Amino acid sequence: MRRSIGQPARNAWPPFLTASSWDNIYAQLWDIALRRPGGTQTSADGTLAPALTNGEIQMIVRAWQSARRSLWPLWYQFAAAAYNWNPDNGDRLDTSAKWRDAFADVEIVRELWLSTFGLRFDLDATQLPKPRLDLDAETFDDAVWQAEVRAELRADGASASFKIPLPACKDPKTGKATTPKYTCPRGYKLVVINGIPMCKHITSGKLAKPKLECDVVKVDDPITAIGKSLRKDLATVVIVAAVLYLVLGNKPRHRAQGD
Repeated sequence: MRRSIGQPARNAWPPFLTASSWDNIYAQLWDIALRRPGGTQTSADGTLAPALTNGEIQMIVRAWQSARRSLWPLWYQFAAAAYNWNPDNGDRLDTSAKWRDAFADVEIVRELWLSTFGLRFDLDATQLPKPRLDLDAETFDDAVWQAEVRAELRADGASASFKIPLPACKDPKTGKATTPKYTCPRGYKLVVINGIPMCKHITSGKLAKPKLECDVVKVDDPITAIGKSLRKDLATVVIVAAVLYLVLGNKPRHRAQGD
């Protein structure tokens, strides 16, 4: 039987996590999630990730967003997906207990782990003192949180005014998305860490982001693109691509994001 997020449970989420670095906090979160009901899920590309309910996604999104909002400009896209939002339905969110306790789509879960994996590097780079992640198990049902998600969607979610490049290659003949082709600098080799392609230095072990060598695919809105215009195995990269694109400052959002 699936439990309610708010119910006491033997393996309940802790109210907060602390560590010497955001890297260690991410590792703690991953390990705790692995012990949750549902075990692991396998995405279309074969990546294994800890399963999460829609309620747990809201809790995790709020926790990372609160840590440093400006470093994660598209946090609300994950929240919207976990509320079963569709751009055709305006700001309508599914806030039912049934949806809250249902396990989230594996592709969204995979993207959340992928996005926060990169976010932890950015947070550690800021050298914020005393890393702490507050986990509020009641986030899904919080009317204030729901209003914040709706406000973000009204401001920017349903009608993006720019194209976001994805880590997916465009077939020169058909124009359709094909499997990404990554390259690494000299002295690095391509590795996969928690399902994420990274370049690892052969001697020092230092990590770097791989480069995509091709004519990239572009989409308007991350949520709209998932399950509609892309192949299932490529749709998994949509949200994190948008996050990285905006964080790198290539295009401004419609309005400034505060911390």
